[in-house]
Amino acid sequence: MYVYMYVYCSVSAVKDYINLLARMLSYNNTYNFILEDDVKPAKYALHKAYEFAVMLENQTDWGFLTFYNVVRGKTFVSSKRKTWLTGACAWLYRKDVAEACLQMLRNDPQRWPVDLLVPPFVFDKLDLTAYERTPNLFQHISAHSTLLYLGTSC
Repeated sequence: MYVYMYVYCSVSAVKDYINLLARMLSYNNTYNFILEDDVKPAKYALHKAYEFAVMLENQTDWGFLTFYNVVRGKTFVSSKRKTWLTGACAWLYRKDVAEACLQMLRNDPQRWPVDLLVPPFVFDKLDLTAYERTPNLFQHISAHSTLLYLGTSC
């Protein structure tokens, strides 16, 4: 399994995220891991994230894996919901899903944060699920959050 990891700031800005996805996909890796620059990792976080991805490598029902969730964090969960509040600070995409998300964002660049645009697209348009690794492997330590759009703070 080859994974391209990119540490990134300002991940919620749609135009920046479009550029990030295009850059990631240019490396032609099967999986692409986006990690914001304002997260604090748990001990052995990258190793644990890799183990989690390997566990799901042969499953094709998922669009992305998340390693941070502001709402839950107690058990291993598969979720397919329209209200998804993970925050985009630590996501691993399958290549084909990253390509589809890139096209969606290029065709309709909205002003909403990426963490509110991608999950509904993956769930409703691609008919895929997302898995979250719990407990969280990363903690968002930023003073600002895109979840403020929903009246919620990290």
